[in-house]
Amino acid sequence: MGEKRRDNKKRLLQKGEGQRSDGKYYYRYKLQGDAKWRYIYASSLATLRERKINIEKAVQRGCSYVGGQTTVAEAIERYLGIKKTLSVNSQRAYGTALNRIKEDPIIRKKISNVKVSDAKEFCVRQFDRGFSYNTISGMKNILSPAFQMAVDDDYIYKNPFRFNLSDVIPKTQKQRQILSQQQEADLLSYELQYSWHASQKKKGKFTPKKADEINSYYNAMVILLGTGMRISEMCGLTLDDVDFEENCIYINKQLCRTAEKLYYVTPPKSDSGNRVIPMSEDVRNAFQSEIKKRRPLDDFEVDGYRDFIFLTPRGYPQLSTHMQTHMNKLVKWIQDNKDPSFPKITPHALRHTFCSRMQRKIDLKCLQYLMGHSSADVTLDVYSHVSVEDVKTAFNKAVRSS
Repeated sequence: MGEKRRDNKKRLLQKGEGQRSDGKYYYRYKLQGDAKWRYIYASSLATLRERKINIEKAVQRGCSYVGGQTTVAEAIERYLGIKKTLSVNSQRAYGTALNRIKEDPIIRKKISNVKVSDAKEFCVRQFDRGFSYNTISGMKNILSPAFQMAVDDDYIYKNPFRFNLSDVIPKTQKQRQILSQQQEADLLSYELQYSWHASQKKKGKFTPKKADEINSYYNAMVILLGTGMRISEMCGLTLDDVDFEENCIYINKQLCRTAEKLYYVTPPKSDSGNRVIPMSEDVRNAFQSEIKKRRPLDDFEVDGYRDFIFLTPRGYPQLSTHMQTHMNKLVKWIQDNKDPSFPKITPHALRHTFCSRMQRKIDLKCLQYLMGHSSADVTLDVYSHVSVEDVKTAFNKAVRSS
């Protein structure tokens, strides 16, 4: 009986195991019905045996060795290749998440070599890079189904990304900006001042003489603060969508853009996004003012839609980027000339502000409908904001009524 083989540390090697002259370990094996020897390599015996166990399990389960050699990049490509029903916005979100995944070394690993610990370490690395919980969750939502498809195809026997992300990194959430009632009033006042100031600085160009000739976003801000609609939904409104007889707004589409397509119309984010929003007197007046000052181009259409309400000075439909650019300049002007502490806000902050205010006044299910959310959890967890003063007021009111 021959002497059993040992490595350079005098440890017994198992059947199929060996060590090269450079110290690297290998394991050789044959697949059933295959005469060809196959090899795996590792820098340590423990790693080799861990990979060896995975191979043995995969072979026992009938998993494809060749499929297991697919890289993470190739697995993701296969998965995304069959998702043909993604909206344009979802495609953009997936593309952004994929670009971030590609910056990590896991993208080059073979899927059969990715362990649960590797998957968790990937998430920790993204957290250390400064990405938020939701951003990392978006990356995991691409990786996990890509690996699950490989499991279903018998390429690998286990999905390493099937774990709770909150068990690995803290569930942080970016503080969403909302305006106090005083800040809201100041914003609208400053908007009129800034727009007039900016219009007078255009030397050699058209100088407005009346308020309704100013390129102002005052009406848009009043409407967003008074309805809570998304900026893309507001940009998509046409004359037919505002009913002054019934005093309501019909939300049934969004007007968006991409780098490849300047304008396109898409349905709301979900079925719940199709809704009817009542108008307050302030919102009604803002719509009437905006419609009065619009100067549309003749026969301009986007995907069959025309008569958009919110237009640029040249007569083209406004987009969310137009308002965001304007608000960036507005906030800088406010901070430089009026209030250095005024917060940096986005059009979406006006939606947050509406939701937080209305949460204190109307039924949760009604608010969910107005916001176009698919569940009340989103309304509560994402868009509503409760201060200590709100809690005190609610508590005292409940005590008095008991």
